[in-house]
Amino acid sequence: MTMKPLPHQRCNKARPSIVDVARAAGVSSKTVSNVLHNRDVVKPETRQRVEQVIADLQYHPNMVSRQLRYGKSNVLMLALPELTTTYFSVLAHEVMKYTQQKGYTLLITETLGDKDKEAQALKGIDTCAVDGIILSTLILTGDEVWTKRTDIPIVLLGERSQDSLITHVGIDNQASGYDLTTHLIDQGCRHILFLGADLAKPYGTGWLRMCGYRKALEQHRLSFETAFIRPCDYTYSAGMMATHMALHEGMKFDSLVCGNDAIAIGAMRELRINGIAVPNTVKVVGWDDSPEGRFSNPTLTSVAINVSKIAASAVDAVILASERQTTQSSEINVDYSLNIRESSTTLWTV
Repeated sequence: MTMKPLPHQRCNKARPSIVDVARAAGVSSKTVSNVLHNRDVVKPETRQRVEQVIADLQYHPNMVSRQLRYGKSNVLMLALPELTTTYFSVLAHEVMKYTQQKGYTLLITETLGDKDKEAQALKGIDTCAVDGIILSTLILTGDEVWTKRTDIPIVLLGERSQDSLITHVGIDNQASGYDLTTHLIDQGCRHILFLGADLAKPYGTGWLRMCGYRKALEQHRLSFETAFIRPCDYTYSAGMMATHMALHEGMKFDSLVCGNDAIAIGAMRELRINGIAVPNTVKVVGWDDSPEGRFSNPTLTSVAINVSKIAASAVDAVILASERQTTQSSEINVDYSLNIRESSTTLWTV
């Protein structure tokens, strides 16, 4: 028996519509729409049948039509500095997973820490209208983001300037910097080098973490020395180079507070090359609680960030802003924890 071809199989190869899906599944177009938007008004067996037809027909919603009909595209954009870093790749995964649960499509772009690319990200995607933007900046400050914004709702990750009108989601970077530094002081450290902040650029995640470091030093009556603040990129090689330069210059330090785990792991590598034991001679701590840090030798003390909660909070905030068409800002702080491991406590033999 010859089966009648489905609409998408006919000679004209017309793109299947929501009507085609509804007809093939034996439901109304409204039911298909409810399934696409993940509404809980559809019976499980009906949802499964519709989803199977959607897969069989390779149906994709027409974003332009949706934008014209409903005034929204159900598309969000995530702009991150780089996707090869463990923290950002995990963050992208969590944002995508939660976005899909909310019935939205996610577009991801990489800015590579370039100021022009960060500014371009604020305009969305030329080929597709987006309902909101989640942006993690390395260069633009919160105030600069505000002045360069369009009418697309924005949620900012990683940094927020005082009195900024943009919603920010993140951990309390200053408090976590204070906690890490206090931990080292409690371990007997008195000459603590900070890698990952630039005194000439008083903004950003690294700067806030350094402010917590400075506060801990001052509260424990230890001197804050500008020579102990070293700028560097948040990469393994940058951590190695910054540590190499400090050793080459003859700096005397007994510990390193590193702006992220990548810097810390690179720093530990350079210390090992130079025959310096961690933590016996120099103790090392970082941020992100990355898998690399959990399995490094020695294992790395690090601030653990609830990335899934960061993702969900950012997505919820940008969807709420797009639905309400409001610029009302909020500060959403996600809990963190300090995971103390061998790099700052246990006697370790190289």
